[in-house]
Amino acid sequence: MVMAKAGMARGGFYKHFKNKGALYCVAVESFLMGRGSVWREEAGIDPTNPSPEMAQHMFDSYLSEKHLGDIESQCPMIALSSDVARSTPNIQRAYQALVSVFNLQSLVSQ
Repeated sequence: MVMAKAGMARGGFYKHFKNKGALYCVAVESFLMGRGSVWREEAGIDPTNPSPEMAQHMFDSYLSEKHLGDIESQCPMIALSSDVARSTPNIQRAYQALVSVFNLQSLVSQ
């Protein structure tokens, strides 16, 4: 289905990916620097500024009506968490990298 949607032959998939899990891992990883990066920039979020104010700004933007309504660009943190928990270690590491853009634990404890 993935290759059909991309308009490519089925065999081409395996030239680029070992299996579906490898594709899943790349998709999660790419969000961080792709659409996730665009969202952070549009929202004025600076991941190099781990302050309580920036964390609040991130939460407000993430939970906003605008972000909620942006179906095409939804963050994997929303939709994939239960899938990731049952996935391979590589996929879990990619998801952890996405979650770790901000060290939220340290921000919340400040």
